Amino acid sequence: MQHTASKHARYLLPGLLLGLLLGTANAHQIWLEPEGTRLNLHFGEYHENLKETSPGLLDRVPAPAVLVLQDGTAKTAAAVKGKEGYALDTAAGSQRHVVAEVRNYPVRELKQGETITRSKWIAAARFAPDASAQSARNLLDIVPNGAPGKFRVFFRGQPLAKVKVEMVAPNGWRKEASSNADGEFELQPLWRGVYVLEAAHKEVVAGEVDGEKYDAASFTSSLTIVNTNGPATERPAAATPHQMK
Repeated sequence: MQHTASKHARYLLPGLLLGLLLGTANAHQIWLEPEGTRLNLHFGEYHENLKETSPGLLDRVPAPAVLVLQDGTAKTAAAVKGKEGYALDTAAGSQRHVVAEVRNYPVRELKQGETITRSKWIAAARFAPDASAQSARNLLDIVPNGAPGKFRVFFRGQPLAKVKVEMVAPNGWRKEASSNADGEFELQPLWRGVYVLEAAHKEVVAGEVDGEKYDAASFTSSLTIVNTNGPATERPAAATPHQMK
């Protein structure tokens, strides 16, 4: 998963630009979730139990590039689109770290006055079956940092400081932390179940992903962990997916 960018000064991208880029899905993430014996990738909002469907907004999200990490090797895995997400060709119960990235979401041309900006959205997700420290694989990546509740966030392979990361519990409870100068932060789960950590980063800088050039980009990333300690909690009722526009 290689990316290049020019060495121009970087500035925060206005929130409006991301909203225009993603339309009705401007707060959405992708995340990996174990369901039965499979590992699935969803698009929506985990804290609302919102999973976009096909037909619907899921159809706007191209198939992710998936890597299964085990014993120092990285192997590609297939992703097959279903009604509520992409089913990955890897078992959810295995002790394997999995990363996924959507790099080919179409560039959007946005007109602001006389200026036309080519904007890019790049989304990443990771599944961690344990707390072992991991190196960055995705462009924006949240990784375990060697102990339960300890994490790091990277951007372009370098620690990312002062970024807000939100942990979402199975019942929709949310808590934020900010990374330090080494990209480190701590968030401890309270209940048993699947937790999703989410982060976003924006920049205005000309770049290129897989041969597609852009002027500005917005990046989202998630990390899914499974906590086996604490009391049980239930997921809220599923939200209604958005209609295709």
